[in-house]
Amino acid sequence: MNSPHDHKPLLFTLGAAMITLLLFAFQNCGSGNMYNSDSSSSMSTGAVVTTSEFEGTWTQTCRNGTNGVGSSYLGTITVNANYMTFTSVVYQNGNCTGPQVEIHSESSSYQIVGANSSEVGATNLALGNSMITVTPLSSTDATQSSGNQVCGSTSWQAGTSQTFPANQCANFFDLNQTVNRSDMNIVISGNSLFLDTPGYGIQYNNPFVMQ
Repeated sequence: MNSPHDHKPLLFTLGAAMITLLLFAFQNCGSGNMYNSDSSSSMSTGAVVTTSEFEGTWTQTCRNGTNGVGSSYLGTITVNANYMTFTSVVYQNGNCTGPQVEIHSESSSYQIVGANSSEVGATNLALGNSMITVTPLSSTDATQSSGNQVCGSTSWQAGTSQTFPANQCANFFDLNQTVNRSDMNIVISGNSLFLDTPGYGIQYNNPFVMQ
């Protein structure tokens, strides 16, 4: 980890993280956003996503890191009938080796609202309050997190998780990309899930795949 403002999600990430985090988030465009924006090529049939389609575990392949968040990262979204979580693991090296930190963000609830009026083919979700759990995975990262007062804490330890309201960590992880928001737009096409990034639309070049 670098300075507090270098901690972006992956998700997640993911951004995110979701939920990443997860992180809940996950790729960078020129504006500093961790997603490449490519919402011009719609892959949706236009049907509103159902709960049964959405529930399950969705994962990304290993991605290159950006904005000082490590060399690579992995993002996972888990959805059940009551809540959704974003988990991102940031790695020091490429090819997702040398884990640095795990960011796990969880929305207390979600609701499928219906078709999104501003983006054809997307389904709008309403999200409940969110919590984020951060786990430094190395002693160096724990020391830096304490020095940077990540999420307001100065007592980070390697392998030990701490949980906070998502908005308490917003300056360290771009949770507005994932679960620290009141709604989200998604598209499911086949076994792929695509999320939106506020202001950039659905990210069709950055899929999560159903496991």
